[in-house]
Amino acid sequence: MKITYFILSLISLCLILNCARTVTTDEDILTLDLTITLNEPIDTEKNIYIIAFSPTQNIQPKNPAIGYYYMFPGKSFDSNNSQLTANTDDNEKDIQNYYQSTYSTWEQFIYISHNTIDHTSYTSGPQTNKPYFEKTTTDNFTYKESKGFEITSSITNTEIKLTLNIEQLNFEANNTSYFSIFIYEKDSISDSGNIQGFLVTAPEIKIQKHEEKTSPLISGSKIKKWHYKVY
Repeated sequence: MKITYFILSLISLCLILNCARTVTTDEDILTLDLTITLNEPIDTEKNIYIIAFSPTQNIQPKNPAIGYYYMFPGKSFDSNNSQLTANTDDNEKDIQNYYQSTYSTWEQFIYISHNTIDHTSYTSGPQTNKPYFEKTTTDNFTYKESKGFEITSSITNTEIKLTLNIEQLNFEANNTSYFSIFIYEKDSISDSGNIQGFLVTAPEIKIQKHEEKTSPLISGSKIKKWHYKVY
């Protein structure tokens, strides 16, 4: 009887210790607020708004020609667009040019258009250029939207506010990341478009509790300012 009691006590103690090690509360997960203020009314029917993230500040394009056509990883595009086919007659080569010059500097991005918000990461495809999209990609649909992506948003006349826990971006406490903001005029037949606005320099985000930063007013840009807070 004493042996049975001892064994049961030992099992109970192990279960208690195991639970103590594995329980995670909501307070342990950091939340990121990111607010973008524009100098013009927001129109998600006409435009595409993208926030691109990278572990380095080298997020391309840094100074693109206004009106240049861009397709995005995993998104539909107009394969007959004159700018897309301007350099070659090979559609696969055209796609690779985008990845070589631009998306090989992105880790992931948030896509906002038609009142919907989704997320695509390099982890949804080959990870041979980790932690970026593969620069030799020739099939734009190699990458997919993240399933189960959870985000809270508020879009007013000139402001986009996004709130999400850092795990949605595969961030951990004390990480550092960089982001850039791009605005495109959406084409009529696909999920791609012509660039209209951008940040010249990618700001840093420190994933630390109570970290908060607001940009100064940005002159000569469609983007007026940005603000982030981690809590």
